Amino acid sequence: MEETREGGPAKPDAIREWLLQLERRVDELEREAAKRERARRRSLLYFLLAGVLYVLVVYWEMSRSVL
Repeated sequence: MEETREGGPAKPDAIREWLLQLERRVDELEREAAKRERARRRSLLYFLLAGVLYVLVVYWEMSRSVL
């Protein structure tokens, strides 16, 4: 028969509750990881858009001053 960490017999309800808590924690960690990944991608996209905008403005200003 299984025993808990304290050395007593394992109770199915206690194990089930522990597994549910563990599953909730894993779900929470996965959501946080997904949120961080989306934030990282979003910041990279903003950085790239800012770079493209900068190049376009510099090109437009330089071509305008030549004419």
